[in-house]
Amino acid sequence: TSRPDTIILIQNLNTPTQRHFFRSSAIIRILAQLGFPWFCLRILHLIPAFFRDLIYRAFATVRYRIFGRLSSCPIPSPQYQSRFLDS
Repeated sequence: TSRPDTIILIQNLNTPTQRHFFRSSAIIRILAQLGFPWFCLRILHLIPAFFRDLIYRAFATVRYRIFGRLSSCPIPSPQYQSRFLDS
């Protein structure tokens, strides 16, 4: 089984205004929806995507050393299950 090597955000799924965002652009869109203080980081979109994605890839290579790795995915609580596509 292959794992995705990046994050992908699809907004307005199955509508004429559906849009796809990858890597740092997806992260910035997600942060903008999280509320204060995270939405303040949406200003990062002013940095060209090429440079943001370099930082994204560098962080991706060390993230497990920083945050650790889980042996399995946690099951979301009922309060968050509606946010997943298969629910």
